[in-house]
Amino acid sequence: MSCPFKLNLSFARIQEIRFAHALCDAGVCLSFSEGDEPIFRFLQTYFQFPMKVGENAVPLKDVEVCHRTPQTRIGNSQRPLIFPHAILDRCRRMWVNERSERFVFVGLLTESRQEEIERWCAEAWPREWEKVSRRNRLFRNLSRMLGRLRFGMGTNHQYRVGDLLVTASTRGRIFPIKAWDENYYRLMSRSQFVLCPNGDFVWTYRFFEAAMCGAIPIVQEPAPIYDGFRFAQMNSSASTLVWSRADAEHNYNLCRERILVSHDELRNEVARQIDNL
Repeated sequence: MSCPFKLNLSFARIQEIRFAHALCDAGVCLSFSEGDEPIFRFLQTYFQFPMKVGENAVPLKDVEVCHRTPQTRIGNSQRPLIFPHAILDRCRRMWVNERSERFVFVGLLTESRQEEIERWCAEAWPREWEKVSRRNRLFRNLSRMLGRLRFGMGTNHQYRVGDLLVTASTRGRIFPIKAWDENYYRLMSRSQFVLCPNGDFVWTYRFFEAAMCGAIPIVQEPAPIYDGFRFAQMNSSASTLVWSRADAEHNYNLCRERILVSHDELRNEVARQIDNL
């Protein structure tokens, strides 16, 4: 498959970026517009894969990406999400023997997520949370005065409450680092548990990213897409949760089943579209 192909996707969501990367990871050469080039050039600094820019390319039309469900499909191959093998392999190599962080949250701290995490902290570590909450209120008030939204674009606001490390950050919403934030994955790979409050819908990418890194997800609400995984809920007492390597291995292996498609299968689906032209 030496000729380039193109996907008519916006690459506005991680779901689309991971899908394109999965095809490249399988040896399918995709052609990207100049506007999308920086995203995938940035990915190439961590992962090797073929790509071209601005060349005439064969469109891959039998493709569907739905965020709500979620669903990702090319031809007859369908998964909730389709990730490249290279990302799961890289995350697995990051695992450490001693996980120094017990609980973490890192990412965009929306108002609803903030409320859920604050409730959890207040129940788990009431005295510590009382002190931290005062500082956080001052920080949020200052941010509003300066006209910054959600702790400022590209900035971090980090604090600890008991055994929880919170890093409220907008880095994951900014290109090109939205495509791959090495520090984000390394932090989860040395963590025992990752808080996964709801995203745009009940399900969240963070659940799978945590599982890939060997951290046990703690969810706000269960979702059908989580069936079969081992996770905790945010109505659980923090003191009762114990990280288990067996659970971590189970989740990682289930990730490989649920969000990977073999390279041969992906190449075959691309070839089938060529044959049908």
